[in-house]
Amino acid sequence: MNPQIQHRVDQLLLEQGEYIPLEFLLAEGHLLYSDYEQWRNGNLKLLDDELAGDLPQIRKDLTRAVVYVRALGLQPTPIDYHPWGGSKTLRFSSDVLLESLFHEGYCKNEEQPQLDLFMDTTGANLANDIVLALGRRDADVAGELLEKLYHTDPAQHRLGKLELLLEAMRQQDLPITEPEEELADLQDEIQPLAVEMLGRESRPYMEPLWRRLGEALAGRIFDPQQPELHRSYTALRNLDWMAVIEAVEAEPDWRRQAVLLQRHARACDHLQRPAEAMLDRFQICWRFPEQAAPAQTDATVDLIRAWELFQNLEPELEPSLFPAWLLIIRPGLIEWLPSPDAETPADYRLLYAMQQEKDRLGSESMRLRAELKALNPALFHHFISNRSN
Repeated sequence: MNPQIQHRVDQLLLEQGEYIPLEFLLAEGHLLYSDYEQWRNGNLKLLDDELAGDLPQIRKDLTRAVVYVRALGLQPTPIDYHPWGGSKTLRFSSDVLLESLFHEGYCKNEEQPQLDLFMDTTGANLANDIVLALGRRDADVAGELLEKLYHTDPAQHRLGKLELLLEAMRQQDLPITEPEEELADLQDEIQPLAVEMLGRESRPYMEPLWRRLGEALAGRIFDPQQPELHRSYTALRNLDWMAVIEAVEAEPDWRRQAVLLQRHARACDHLQRPAEAMLDRFQICWRFPEQAAPAQTDATVDLIRAWELFQNLEPELEPSLFPAWLLIIRPGLIEWLPSPDAETPADYRLLYAMQQEKDRLGSESMRLRAELKALNPALFHHFISNRSN
């Protein structure tokens, strides 16, 4: 099993409790959420035309992901996608295998939307239809069905929750006057309720609501005391990675904010810009060493394994030395990482220069070694140990 695929599937299961091929493609950077929206809006006949990367390799990765989730004992469940506001089933690909892979998820029963599948009553059926309408962003149909439910079964246990979700949907075109209150409502009430009632359709349901809040935050300067009141956060909730980067880079001193560095790194990872993501994480190590540990839900499996190895070194190294140590065990990084500047820590500059030296025993190489030994004996020890292995 490819460790990166296994790691990504584990992340999805941890975050969402189920494996959905759409979420896998989004997480791997093969699909932009904006293209998915165009497809759900009926503007794209097939979605696989918009995938980034080698299509045969993507097909292999999706196949391997299925093998893994089956080994975990998860149960398959069919997934149909319909245009928002419509009922026609959308096609993902003209390739038979890709089409079948995309329309099959794996989950536990308790992760499904709360449809009353075994209650053959008019009220339960109406509530189920409202759930489906909300998931398809069809406020008109949901409103009509909710009105029927009021008259048919006013004691239906989901009625109040569905009413709140419909009301939030109907307000998505109205201006926001109090972003702080709107953020609290979305985080504390609407988002959890959408997840509970709509399951996997909660993300497309929430997307216009997060986008609306992001528009209300346009021009708002990042405040580290309120880090979620920023467009980079709302874009992050919508998996709009380019918008995350644009919002972060609009802040003049964004590299001096740990939260913005983390968001920028995550977006660059998903857009397959590894050099930028790596440099962001290096900046975190240097400026915010207490937050240097890569997040299990964001970082690549290679980076996480490298960090675990770093944590077990003897003699120990400070977290701020992780970038320099990484150059020791992976000298090939200098082929795609930019040269350090004057603000870069001396230990990293020295290791970068040492890895560039072709003549390992030349006078310049020996001078650099002596300088590193004087600067940090423990780091020098690991450099020599790695050379001898």
